[in-house]
Amino acid sequence: VFDDEEFECRTPEEWLQLGYEERSNVRKPIPGKALLPKDDKLGHGKEQQK
Repeated sequence: VFDDEEFECRTPEEWLQLGYEERSNVRKPIPGKALLPKDDKLGHGKEQQK
């Protein structure tokens, strides 16, 4: 999902093209970073912390 197109430096097609190695039709993962909260106020994962 490309949520804010005003701040994107590439089009969705350009991002997906980054997943292909040169002269290959094999798609590889695209490296990225995510901002994760320190605590989960919604309670996700509590069932795993038993």
